[in-house]
Amino acid sequence: MMPLEIPGRASSRSCEIAPSNTASRSGCAREKWSEAQSAGEYAVEHRIRRSIDGEYRWHQTRAVPLQSESAEWVGTSTDIHALRQLQGEQQVLLAELQHRTRNLIGVVQAIARKTLRSAGSLEIFAQQFQSRLAALSRVQRLLASMDHRSIELRELIELGSS
Repeated sequence: MMPLEIPGRASSRSCEIAPSNTASRSGCAREKWSEAQSAGEYAVEHRIRRSIDGEYRWHQTRAVPLQSESAEWVGTSTDIHALRQLQGEQQVLLAELQHRTRNLIGVVQAIARKTLRSAGSLEIFAQQFQSRLAALSRVQRLLASMDHRSIELRELIELGSS
């Protein structure tokens, strides 16, 4: 681990850069620093281990030169750990939404096929299909409002036929 002392702070505020960052990404950090010299801005995200509790937390470190062509830089290191966790949770929710959407499209396709087989004309198909989609919509609304509580099959049937 690479120790990182924060100047002007008590030793309990010292921290270490996470091993996975230094082993696999140290080249990336050096590359970013080289780019920063010419771009005039340094920005990198990495995990830092707090010595006070040993927890690794994500930080965003940014710096800019004090003046153009200056050897002195000023910057910040912001704890973005909670943001990273929320982004991870958001990805899980998005994957779940995509899965449910595909399932719902499959249900709509099945309704369309079943309606097509039983309808004698395009007019009858349109009427039956619309009716079945409306019933599906009512059931979905009920399921969404139940907030993971049990639902009686009778409730679904009554709602679907109303």
